[in-house]
Amino acid sequence: FKQYGDSFSPTLHEEWEDTQVQLTAATTLYDSCKERMAAGDYDKKLFLDLEEVWQLLVKTGVAGVRTKSMIDGELAKLKG
Repeated sequence: FKQYGDSFSPTLHEEWEDTQVQLTAATTLYDSCKERMAAGDYDKKLFLDLEEVWQLLVKTGVAGVRTKSMIDGELAKLKG
């Protein structure tokens, strides 16, 4: 993405940024969950947050596949 980023469409840039935001949110929340687990704070909120981490990772995976497909399509046009 760094190599061809300036050549990609605004839509692809938006998808890329959204994917990065989702991944950052998931990892930040997971880090918080790990700290609470290490402290022995196993409460309902922890399990709800772990479920949210899972959902964010699934969304990130779907967005990543979509973004990869868009990158492949735009690279083919650039090289074509």
